[in-house]
Amino acid sequence: NAFDQLSLGYGAGFTLKIPLSFFTNGDVRNKTMQCEVDGAKFRKQQVESELRKLIIAQYNKVISLRNLLVIQSSSLDVAQLNQSMAEKEFSNGQLTLEQYSRISSLYFTEKEKMETMSSEFKTEFALLMEMCGM
Repeated sequence: NAFDQLSLGYGAGFTLKIPLSFFTNGDVRNKTMQCEVDGAKFRKQQVESELRKLIIAQYNKVISLRNLLVIQSSSLDVAQLNQSMAEKEFSNGQLTLEQYSRISSLYFTEKEKMETMSSEFKTEFALLMEMCGM
């Protein structure tokens, strides 16, 4: 080939060696790649399923805490009413200091429970929103 030869008489060219398996193993490579794609899809479905389970569990936790918060609110209202009555009775001399202190202690315990539960509810609700991407 005149084009391949240089003016000094040297020739240029290239050799390409392709194994015969390149042409015969295409189906195997395609099947292997398809198996890898299928495996990745399956792993994605597993992760999505686990995420759904976590979201459902978190949702139920938030609902439970909300219901407990309603109950705790009622309990706090009763304790607050008892506290108000105890203050009046103590100032009228109908309650001893020990009785008044016990009722006051119950009120503050209920108030503390309410604050703790409210904080826990807000935290769990925020976690649920984060899990849902909101």
